Amino acid sequence: MTPNDSPIQPAKASLRFRLAGLGLLALAALLVFGASTSTAGLAALNKPMPEFQNQSPSRWINSPPLKRAELKGKVVLIEIWTTV
Repeated sequence: MTPNDSPIQPAKASLRFRLAGLGLLALAALLVFGASTSTAGLAALNKPMPEFQNQSPSRWINSPPLKRAELKGKVVLIEIWTTV
């Protein structure tokens, strides 16, 4: 029996085709859905930043409550996290 006559070879080829197909499907989904979210993100660039909703001093950490006008022209990093 030669390696080409082995019953395992077609199964490996079938698995490779399935994995390649799955990879192409994932790539297509990334291109389709990734493009739609990036255009939505670009649309948000043309909108002004909303005012902060909660101005209670007890809710702010490391600074007093800030207003949008105080941040104009500055680089701002906002870290959002939550606990359950």
